[in-house]
Amino acid sequence: MLGDAELKQLIGPILRKQLARSGFESFDLETGEDHDGDPALFIIAHFGASREIDASAVIESTSRIRERLREKGDPRLPYLRFGAQLRRETVN
Repeated sequence: MLGDAELKQLIGPILRKQLARSGFESFDLETGEDHDGDPALFIIAHFGASREIDASAVIESTSRIRERLREKGDPRLPYLRFGAQLRRETVN
């Protein structure tokens, strides 16, 4: 299985390309098991300003990530989740 650094290099460009219009900013990774107990990769995509997320872009992102994982011999299934960046303003 791929390490975190390799995963970030593989996943980052896909998410930036596919989800840019939705305000994508960054992502986090979590590994674990899915509901069937199979190895899984949970990708938490963070977005800036509230925007509508394009469902077809999400599906395409997940599909491309899965394809690249297979090419690299990583058996984990990707699950794309959504988070939001919390913005803090400093009051002077």
